[in-house]
Amino acid sequence: MINIKNILFSNTSLWQTVFKNFFWLFVGEFFSRFLRFLLVILAIKILGPQEWGVFAYAVGFGALVTILVDIGVSPVLTREIAKDNSQENVVRVLSNSAFIKFATTLIGFIIVFFLSPYFSSMKEALPLFSLVALIITFDNIREFVFSVVRAFERMELEAFVNIVTNLGILLTGLCVIYYFPSAYNLAFAYMIGSMVGAFYGIYLIKDKLKGLFSKISLSMVKMFFVASMPFALYQSLSAALFNTDLYLIGYFKGAKDVGFYSAFQRIALLIFVLPSIFSSSIFPKFSKFSPSDKDKLLDILQKSLKISLFIGLPLSIFAIVFADKIIPLIFSQEFSQHTLTFQVLMFTFLLAFPMSIFGNLLFSLHREKEFIKLFIISFLINLIFDILLIDKYGILGAAFGVFVAQAFSTSYFYYLSKQIFKKPIFYNVSKIVLSSILLFAFLMFLSFLNINYIISLASGVLFYILVLRYLKEDLLFKLRALRG
Repeated sequence: MINIKNILFSNTSLWQTVFKNFFWLFVGEFFSRFLRFLLVILAIKILGPQEWGVFAYAVGFGALVTILVDIGVSPVLTREIAKDNSQENVVRVLSNSAFIKFATTLIGFIIVFFLSPYFSSMKEALPLFSLVALIITFDNIREFVFSVVRAFERMELEAFVNIVTNLGILLTGLCVIYYFPSAYNLAFAYMIGSMVGAFYGIYLIKDKLKGLFSKISLSMVKMFFVASMPFALYQSLSAALFNTDLYLIGYFKGAKDVGFYSAFQRIALLIFVLPSIFSSSIFPKFSKFSPSDKDKLLDILQKSLKISLFIGLPLSIFAIVFADKIIPLIFSQEFSQHTLTFQVLMFTFLLAFPMSIFGNLLFSLHREKEFIKLFIISFLINLIFDILLIDKYGILGAAFGVFVAQAFSTSYFYYLSKQIFKKPIFYNVSKIVLSSILLFAFLMFLSFLNINYIISLASGVLFYILVLRYLKEDLLFKLRALRG
């Protein structure tokens, strides 16, 4: 008999712990983003693309500033505690990481609060920057809490904080958009929810914070800077690409196009939660092994990539095939003119799965410096495509730039991983790839027959599973492996 409590609240074996971490991160992230997504849909419908575009621009601009000042302390904190969770090391790591996090958060607050108006190309967004400065401050506090609970593999606490935060945002946001609809008031609602989540998170980990700031040392601070800076660039890649797009779309096209693109981003981010939380679930396991344990690391990598394709390929296919049905259903017919933009972003989702796994593997092996070259080239690729294409092709050009940059990043990480192991990285995945190709052909055939998309969706899921069973894909028969 399966003991649900042991599976979801204990760490008994490698893959059981990975499943537990994935489950709680998925519950927290997906439910939270779904709540926020509901608010986004209502806000877009009530405020309209123009006013929503002003809000999205201000928040995106603030996020871009945060990316530039954040040195990526969180993953280093998780890695160092995962390797040595003795009380002395925990206090030492938390003291120095909290000090750096506080300093970078303060810098980000000052830049957004005082300097953003001088760099903003959208005057309508100027009143929002004071609230955005507070939002990113509380978000950074919450991110620090998450890095602590991930280090101890208590992802259920992260799920609780995420849900509380976004419930706060949803409830205050609903009140605002129905009774006092404006971009400024929506930003105020986001700030309230973020503040509630930050304080709740601090409360949950208060026992871990004893002696905080008591073990600050220059050498440890230097270690954090050296170790975290390259990973900060990698971790910020996707967010930087997306937020740079918003800024340049606002510069070349205006608030309405920002509203269209940001709306599609929200769907993408809701779906992108899967690769993000899956790689976060795997990361502590990568960190426990030394670089000499290549066979164990390769086994985890191969299985992780296989699972990522099993999930990512069909999801991308469903999103691309049904894009013309999804967009008007969620937003309005006005958004349908940009269906191709959404489909390009869904291609990007397929690349996000392996990229996030490769990135966490390389960071666990202390290959942080490799990320610097990658970040610079990828960022420049996206920037060049944006400058060349947005003015002529609008938001489609921005989406294409993101896809090309993501494709380059994933390919480069694959090359580095291949150099480390000298063995096949994608192992025994041919049945999943074949099933996905057949799924695409099946869905296109149903679309040609003009079958209802809900029936087509359900039929597609059943078809995919049946093909995998016919091909005897072993992934379907290994659920018991979660016990260890």
